[in-house]
Amino acid sequence: MSKKIFATLVLAFAALFAFVGCSGDNYSFTALTDNPSANEEVRSNGGIYVEKGKYSYFVNGAEDGTGSNNFGDEHKGAIVRCLTADLTKSGRTVEVVVPKIVYAGNKDSAGFYIFGDRIYYTTTNNTKDANGNVQFTKMDFMSANINGTDTKLLATVDKNDIAYQVVQTGDSVYIFYTGTDTIKVNGEDKEVTALYQIDAQTKEVKMIDNDVVTYAYDREGGNTVAYAKQAERKTSASTGQEQDETTYNLLYKFVAGNEEPQLIKNGKGADIKQNCNMTVISVVNNVIYYSYTSTLLSTKYLAKYDTAEKTIVQTSQDYKNFIPFVEDNKDAIYCLDGSWIKKIVFNNGAIESQTLLCMPSSTSITLQKVVGNYLFYATSSSDDSTSVLYRIDCDQTNQTEAKVIYGTLSDTWGNYDFAVVGEGEDQTVAVFYFNWNESGKFANYLYMDVYQPKEDDDDAKITSKRIGKLTSGNAATAKESGDDAQAVESYTK
Repeated sequence: MSKKIFATLVLAFAALFAFVGCSGDNYSFTALTDNPSANEEVRSNGGIYVEKGKYSYFVNGAEDGTGSNNFGDEHKGAIVRCLTADLTKSGRTVEVVVPKIVYAGNKDSAGFYIFGDRIYYTTTNNTKDANGNVQFTKMDFMSANINGTDTKLLATVDKNDIAYQVVQTGDSVYIFYTGTDTIKVNGEDKEVTALYQIDAQTKEVKMIDNDVVTYAYDREGGNTVAYAKQAERKTSASTGQEQDETTYNLLYKFVAGNEEPQLIKNGKGADIKQNCNMTVISVVNNVIYYSYTSTLLSTKYLAKYDTAEKTIVQTSQDYKNFIPFVEDNKDAIYCLDGSWIKKIVFNNGAIESQTLLCMPSSTSITLQKVVGNYLFYATSSSDDSTSVLYRIDCDQTNQTEAKVIYGTLSDTWGNYDFAVVGEGEDQTVAVFYFNWNESGKFANYLYMDVYQPKEDDDDAKITSKRIGKLTSGNAATAKESGDDAQAVESYTK
């Protein structure tokens, strides 16, 4: 495709797919006082809980956004804040910062970000179509000052379940998101996956690339998206029709704010003159992890790209849901392997494997995060609607799993969020989640479980607090039933 045609399609699609303007909301808000400065540190960015300066900002509860979502109304899913030092204290002051329902149908993307003095979040669209129906299946990208003022609608996209990522490059903020594009194949329209970028300052929307096969956003604070693109189609000698090239594809990276993607690897003859197909697995701190298969010999490899390609290992299996790390300057991962959770170190092509846990409590497992020296993972229910969190030691072999969350995550909105809170000897690992098992009247408010592992204490203390601010109706119910309306200690184990 020529650059000129490509540019024309980008502009046309951007005009159709995303638009900016007034949603009908009145964004009037009385500024909060005693706000963090723009240059104060941000911790745990991009989830349902974010710290900035001395404040904790968090999504108050899980809502699906199908109800009233007018700016300024009382919303369970609003962004609120309180002093981190008072986070679990009864009677603490909790202030509403964003009086909208924060929502994203893609649970791996759900969350908000703070860069400088602004909050970036997503919410369901509340405008009406020609028939008077609220268009809550669309999603708005929005931003506001950390004092609650200056709310801006950045763009609206057609679906509320798309994957997205907010990143910062220098003083500029950009939003990556996944959409669709239409191309011509054999003279007919074909809908393909496309990646887009929104400039949060200018509200300009541009397509990064289309015909994307696999992709990954950097969830660890980087500003890179990596993707594998369908190679140019070939014409069949027998039918004269265009058909997908299945023996190789193209691997790209794109850094926020750049003009063009960077070709990392052309799979045509890339591996000892054998074609190879590449699959993007993850991007961590701008390091791209991917697998590729040499089609001639069906040989599989695991590789990474930082400033140059490095093949980590030749392997007979696909490593997918893994957490990468570096040990003694060697490449390594935590991964699932059948009914085991393993720690695998790749040393000059050799594989050194340790079984951390054999036969966990559930075969449906999602590795979550390494915090401190512990690997956290979630087990899912049979219908994938709820999950429970466990942890294991990163270095101990053949161990017994430890249950961390005694409540159950509502898995329909967001994932577990992790932060290290406190200072010095009082530092603890905190897990934030929307509790599904709490009594129905308070279900899905935000909970914080604190886990403090100690070398000499196998039964480390776990405490659970509801930190979500109850709406007025639920607060009245809480008082009637004798429950504290601000922060409730459910148990101490």
